[in-house]
Amino acid sequence: MKHYYKKICSLFLLVVCLGLTSTTLKAQLLINEGFTTVLPTGWAQQNLSTPSGTNPVWFQGNTTVFDAFSGAATSYAACNFNSVAGAGDISNWMFTPQVALVNGNVFTFYTRTTTGDFPDRLELRMSTNGASVNVGATNASVGDYTTLLVSVNPTLTNAGYPITWTKYTATISGLPAPTTGRFAFRYTVTDGGPAGNNSDYIGVDEVQYGTPCSGTPTPGNTVSTAASICPTVPFTLSLQNPANGLGVTYQWQSSPTGVAGSFVNIPGANGATLTTSQTAATYYQAIVSCGAASATSTPVQVGLLLCYCPATATATAFEKIGRVQFGTINNASTSTAGYEDFTAITSPAYIGATMPITVTLTGGFAADQVKVWIDFNKDFDFDDAGELVYTSANGVGPHTGNIVIPGTVTAGATRMRVRMHDTSLGPNATPCGASTYGQVEDYTVNFVPCVPATVTTQPANATVSCGANTTFSVVLAGSDPSAYWQYRTSATSTNWLDVLNGGQYSGATTNTLTITGATSNLDGYQYRVVYKGACTGASFS
Repeated sequence: MKHYYKKICSLFLLVVCLGLTSTTLKAQLLINEGFTTVLPTGWAQQNLSTPSGTNPVWFQGNTTVFDAFSGAATSYAACNFNSVAGAGDISNWMFTPQVALVNGNVFTFYTRTTTGDFPDRLELRMSTNGASVNVGATNASVGDYTTLLVSVNPTLTNAGYPITWTKYTATISGLPAPTTGRFAFRYTVTDGGPAGNNSDYIGVDEVQYGTPCSGTPTPGNTVSTAASICPTVPFTLSLQNPANGLGVTYQWQSSPTGVAGSFVNIPGANGATLTTSQTAATYYQAIVSCGAASATSTPVQVGLLLCYCPATATATAFEKIGRVQFGTINNASTSTAGYEDFTAITSPAYIGATMPITVTLTGGFAADQVKVWIDFNKDFDFDDAGELVYTSANGVGPHTGNIVIPGTVTAGATRMRVRMHDTSLGPNATPCGASTYGQVEDYTVNFVPCVPATVTTQPANATVSCGANTTFSVVLAGSDPSAYWQYRTSATSTNWLDVLNGGQYSGATTNTLTITGATSNLDGYQYRVVYKGACTGASFS
């Protein structure tokens, strides 16, 4: 019989075995494992499946099959049909560290399989022989591990193994006296393997062993890793006083108001901590129970920050943004980070004006494109109509264009985002997320009223001796005024020409024109300044 899951998983489940870890978290909790590491010190494993398969070990959980019960998505122990080759009998063991064994102590764990189409079976066994890992030498032997505490799906039926995370509990009893020993998980399936009728993939998570809880929990305050958080960004909730002992259960709750009676259960939020995210400010609390006794933590509110979506590029070794010029921003950057935060660099953006932008690339390619967004309505996104303000043609650059600042925007600071991406390889033409090649930079622009450019002090006539120097100056006011100079050879000429720097002239594109070493051929020349501003066309002095 062919195994659908086996056909998929045999390509990628060739990883190392995952073990459990033993810690003394509290005096009452001797084992507390969330499976974030692979076979920590003190743990052991042994595969007695014959013949051994292509993946004869316990391994780190695989998120393409299913996620962990709690913690990181891969933080669970897994074992699968490739423990044995062909169609054989599986007996794959994983041992806890040596611990004290006392009547009344409790061992709990969570486990699940995939679809149940190919039956799995798991045993929890105990040895009272100290540190022994003797389980015999065959796929049917158990050695010192003669005490069977739990058998999940003992008769190997399709529906006998849970397909969602399910908790199992064993209470130690029958010991003549306290002793030491080990526990072991045994993945044991007859007629298993890639050619067998049974066995697929199982996970084990949140293993705990110790003294049962007693009394009423006192959880104290609810604690958050963030007082306020951006939408969809994860944060973790915990309790001021974590409960001791086994048998403690948790139910996290949330409320938009924090008013008593308004809290509702968060589905699946049953761990000692909760990692979550939110799209609105929310209150959180946890009901902590030990048997019939329960208590509720003091709620905490996690506020909501208004944040821009993250954006980046994963490869900047080839092309990146080299310089951004807009208004008073003239920023050269050399970092190879996929995203750079230059929001401390700001420029006025004149309301109703058209302003030039130039983006120069470093290592540009023919398929590179620049896009620029401005959050005109300051709602912390770039999704509104008109907020994509510039799109370049593809090319190595420099990329130059104009940005129109609408006359309807309100004064104040906002975000400008510049993205360069390769349109042919891993492109991303949106303001959020990652492209393969390129870079993203953020800046601050400050909307201010646009004041028309005016002349507050006109240039004055000058008389100069041959060989001497003289200057003509103008004083301008308004938003982003600029000037350049022109001349004509006589008062009757209608042919005004631009003054070019060089020879006798300097400062031809500034507010002050300097003539050095005037000669007689300049006699009668007239000069004027051409000025303009962010919202003013060209005018003359």
